Amino acid sequence: MSGVGPHLGSEPATLGCGSEACRTLTTWPWGLPPVSFSNRHNKCRIFHLETLHLAGDEGERIVLADNKCKCVRVTSRIIPSPENPNEDILERHIRIIIPVNSRENISDPTSPVRTKFVYHLSDLCKKCDPVEVELDNQVVTASQSNICDEESETCYAYDRNKCYTNRVPLTYGGQTKIVETALTPDSCYPD
Repeated sequence: MSGVGPHLGSEPATLGCGSEACRTLTTWPWGLPPVSFSNRHNKCRIFHLETLHLAGDEGERIVLADNKCKCVRVTSRIIPSPENPNEDILERHIRIIIPVNSRENISDPTSPVRTKFVYHLSDLCKKCDPVEVELDNQVVTASQSNICDEESETCYAYDRNKCYTNRVPLTYGGQTKIVETALTPDSCYPD
C-alpha cells in the first residue's frame, strides 16, 4: 500500500496502527522537512498542501490542528479512492495563511517586517494545553503531547485569545509619557 505524500519533495514514511480496523498509513514524517516560505512581495499568500493516504476507517473531516498563532489549520477526512472504489483514502488538507505585514516581534510595531516563515508539522499538531482526564476513578491533569517544552513558539499573527501589550509614547497636554497599551483589547480587558 502506498499513498501520495505532501507536495514538498519529501519521501513519505510508513506508520502502522496496530489494529485491523486501521490499515497502514503513509504520511509525512513529523518535523522533516519544515515548510518554509518567504514574504518578499508583501502580498498575502494562502497555501493549500494536500496529501492522500490509504485508510480503512470512514469518518467526517476532523481538525488535527488549528494554530491561530501561526495561521495554520490541518484537517483530514476519509474519501473514496478514485482509482479503486473498494478502498478509501485519507485526505489531509493543510491551509497556511501568511500574514502580509507581520513583524519579527508582533508586539513591537517598530520591529522589521518578517520575511521568513517556518512551519514544523510536529509543532503545529502538538497539544500542550493541560486536559483533565479520568484515570482509575481519579481526575488528573495531563498534556496530550510529549514534545512540549518551556520555549514559547514564535507567533506570526495575534492569537485573539491572548492579551498582547506594548509600551508606547503618549503625548497629551504637551507632555509625553510612556504608557502600556493593549494591542488586542478584547483579550486584555474583561467585559
